Amino acid sequence: MRIVNFELGGVPGIAADDGLGWHGLTKRESGFPGTLPELIAQDADLLRRGKALLTMQTIDLNSVRILPPVPKPPKILCVGLNYDDHLVSAHQELAMHPRRRSIRPTTSACS
Repeated sequence: MRIVNFELGGVPGIAADDGLGWHGLTKRESGFPGTLPELIAQDADLLRRGKALLTMQTIDLNSVRILPPVPKPPKILCVGLNYDDHLVSAHQELAMHPRRRSIRPTTSACS
């Protein structure tokens, strides 16, 4: 199950896909459960909400503006999948626990 937060003509929407296509609603439609950030903040059962969205109208992702799942996150944690490669290139030893780095939302990190 995948869930996307989107905007259509300035109106927020939410859609879900189980591999058979995207289905969902915009805020102006009856039964709109809320945006993805709102549902996350409510600690909603996203799997149940996603399954309910699958019965709604088809959403063409090429005709909507995809929004970030969590706009303005308070904290971003990055863990690299190529951790061992970074250790070799930086000439560092393997630590007992992987190192983490925190990035504030006002920070941009590129690698």
